Amino acid sequence: MIISKVGIGIVGVLGVLAIKFPSPAEVGKPLLEPKVPFLVKAPEPAQPMLGLPKVPQAAPTSLISSSAFEEIEDEDGMEEDEPSTSSEEASIQPKQKRQRTETQKPTSQPKQKRQRTETQKPTSYKPIYTTYPGLGRCKFSDFSYRAKDRVGKGGFGQVFAAHHKLTRQRIALKIVKLEKLYHMLNEETIHKLLWHPNISRMMCTMSVGGSQDIAFAMQYVPGGNLATRLKTMHPLPSRMVAKHIAQLLLALRYVHRQCIAYRDVKAENMLIDSEENLVLTDFGLALFVCENGEREEDEKLSSIAGTLEYMAPEVAGGGPSGRAADYFSLGVLLHFAVTGSLPYHNRDFGGDRRKTRKAIAAGLEIPPTNNAAADELIQVLTTRDRVKRWALVYHGFETVKKMAFFKDVEWNRLERAERCLEQFPSLTSLNQIAHVPLNTATH
Repeated sequence: MIISKVGIGIVGVLGVLAIKFPSPAEVGKPLLEPKVPFLVKAPEPAQPMLGLPKVPQAAPTSLISSSAFEEIEDEDGMEEDEPSTSSEEASIQPKQKRQRTETQKPTSQPKQKRQRTETQKPTSYKPIYTTYPGLGRCKFSDFSYRAKDRVGKGGFGQVFAAHHKLTRQRIALKIVKLEKLYHMLNEETIHKLLWHPNISRMMCTMSVGGSQDIAFAMQYVPGGNLATRLKTMHPLPSRMVAKHIAQLLLALRYVHRQCIAYRDVKAENMLIDSEENLVLTDFGLALFVCENGEREEDEKLSSIAGTLEYMAPEVAGGGPSGRAADYFSLGVLLHFAVTGSLPYHNRDFGGDRRKTRKAIAAGLEIPPTNNAAADELIQVLTTRDRVKRWALVYHGFETVKKMAFFKDVEWNRLERAERCLEQFPSLTSLNQIAHVPLNTATH
């Protein structure tokens, strides 16, 4: 009995071994394809089957790993929707990603990333615009100024009233530290492109000898800034305030047509020339923001930039913003010009700027000015919805010009100054432009 059971067990084991191991003729066939005579072999799928991912081949040098690609997308701030996956597919994705990371060696892409990082954070400066008509080649040693001639100071540098030694021409000399180089390269590129009677003129740029500072030679505007005027001469005549706001609207409209967001509208950046005209200056925060100059909804800046008291709600909240934020800041500036104080100066936030920013982002209301015409314009300029604000001010500009606040503004004269400067760039003042024959000032 015992011998028979042992014999049966040996036969069973031999039967199992015969099923699990291939015959000598079948050695070399893939082990993933067991010999099952009653199944038809399916064609090889284009993608790896679940649970049986293909063993990747040696990666060519031009390929990069998925992780390296994701890092570059994060650096650019790009957002990409990821395709939805089932739970079973999701469970094998980490394995696939680890295999790709191990087998594919990122060679070219990390080098590209390092190069881009270096261009975003420059450490050396080479002037772009080194000459200007009437000044010749700009060298810092050709300009003279004294420490007491400082006419302005900001977060990026100082501005001095200087003279060009050879021509005795009065110049505004802006000197900036190398640590602010990224912003200054941005300002140099944008400011030099702009040519408008109500925008200060960038002449040339240069390195400061014996140091790592950078200097910009710019148009000198002798009348000081609007903030000083409002503090020392308030209230300004309503006719003058309307003229300044109209000129600033034209300057911003011109900047916006170039797909540029100014992002720093405030009284300190509005200069007054000898003929009582407003001149916009300081483009250190300006950015190119669009490809379609007519649309605002495509602009998605998310950085919090500018002066807190003038910020639009979308900027203070860190949400998508664009050129329309400049119009909100203009509404705050108009309130300042009419009342002599900023809208939120008497709000009790205990000096906590974080609370102030949150309140502005939540839609803190701008109080009335007791000037019905000014309040009507402020309401349009500070419309809560940025896309609607853009439509009302930029696309509805002709309607804005007819508002009661601008009843004394000579729009034809101001707009003709724009057209004349395009045809006669040597003109330097609105008084000169006023004597240009009307037929030469129209297209």
